[in-house]
Formats: sequence, structure tokens, C-alpha cells
Amino acid sequence: MQRSLLCLALALATGLLSGPVAADTNSTIHRLLNGAQFEYQVLESGACRMEIEFTDGRSQLIFVTPMEPLEGHQLIEVYSPVMQVDFPLEERLSRRLLTATGNQKIGYYGIEEVEMGDAEAERTQATVFAYHNLPVDGLSSDVLKTILLTVAELADEMEKEQLGASSDDY
Repeated sequence: MQRSLLCLALALATGLLSGPVAADTNSTIHRLLNGAQFEYQVLESGACRMEIEFTDGRSQLIFVTPMEPLEGHQLIEVYSPVMQVDFPLEERLSRRLLTATGNQKIGYYGIEEVEMGDAEAERTQATVFAYHNLPVDGLSSDVLKTILLTVAELADEMEKEQLGASSDDY
């Protein structure tokens, strides 16, 4: 149930684009995901939701969504939830996320306040995500697949490190 609420909250929190730019970018995302042979669900926000299954029996939610263009270039954001946290963030965790971000070839960690629950019991929860943003111009299905798997792995590894190997909430 908590995972379903988080997925709904993530869909609502995603940058919602409308009009032809979003439609063109969404169709490109769908073409690339189909080319990479990913099964995905299109959320109401336009984001694509997938679940990556790892060989160790763990899984990780991952999302792809259009972003606002940057100087005429269409961008997408790949993101995967790591864990929920409380503010103020512990110094140890802050340092770990910054250090990991600085040591990675791609991807970064960030924290967002995510709306949780329904309209009657709505609240926000700080959540750590693994992210990677990239242009769709010239993007191939193979490169997107590599990015998706890498971001999912980054999120899953940080989740295991911080919450223990038995935790597989996302």
C-alpha cells in the first residue's frame, strides 16, 4: 500500500508538461523504451513507470518523464526512489549522498518533499531519489537502457547501504 501511495505521489510530483513539446517528448520516450524492450506503465502525468528486477531477487521502481526544454533541447529525467527521510537530515547521510554523487560517473542524489496519501489525509514526506537528466536528441534505446539500469542500481545500492539488505521498499 505504501509503495502504491508513493507511486501516486511521485506521479503527481513529476513536472507536468502539456502541449506539443510534451507529446513529442513522450512519444520519443515510448519509442526508446519499446526499443530497449522495457515494459512500462504510462501514468496520468505522462511519466513512465517501470520496475527493474535484479538477479539477487530485489527490484527497484524507476521513472522517466519529460522535463522543461533547455535552450530548445528536449530533456528527460530518469529517477528512482531510495528511501524516506526526516528533516533535518542527519549529517552522516548528507555527507554520504554528496560523496556518492561526486564519485559517480553518472547520476546524482537529491531529496524532494513528496505528497503522500489522499485528499483527506494528505501529508508530505521527504524522499531521497537517484536521478539522471539527459537530452533526447540523438538518444538511442541502448543508451537509455544503460542509464535506466544504472540509476536503478544506484538507488537500490544506496537503499541497501542505508536501510539494510532486507529492505526493498522501492
